[in-house]
Amino acid sequence: MKLFPPIASLSLTLSLLTVSCAPSTVYQCEQIMALANKMSEEGKKNSKTKDEKKVLGVADTFDAVALEMEQLEIKDEQLQEYRSGFVQFYRDHAQATRTFVTAFREKDAETAKSMIAELQEIGSREGELVMGINSYCMGFTQRHRGAER
Repeated sequence: MKLFPPIASLSLTLSLLTVSCAPSTVYQCEQIMALANKMSEEGKKNSKTKDEKKVLGVADTFDAVALEMEQLEIKDEQLQEYRSGFVQFYRDHAQATRTFVTAFREKDAETAKSMIAELQEIGSREGELVMGINSYCMGFTQRHRGAER
């Protein structure tokens, strides 16, 4: 966030009045994307691990991030939809991961194989969510920056 000198120019004041809702929505975008990036990094960091405890730890992190994201104060309706999509994605991923670990422990090959397929399907939703929110937030930012000129 930029800090402006105490005496702002008239054009800056008018620009801020014109796009007064922009920082709020941009901030909401940033909040969602920060959590999504946090979870993405956690997932990448542990994607190749064979350590059961680490895998279950990632599932716990998915649940924690889902709860944290759910608690964000999001007013923009489109962003509420993206937030809901991410929350559902994280919860589904956590549950499928736990089911996979249980099946692996119990040597239930059929369930383990089914969970691998489910995790791949769930994973494909992440890309759609990320592309959607990136497009929406970038478009919103560009539209409102154009209004400043």
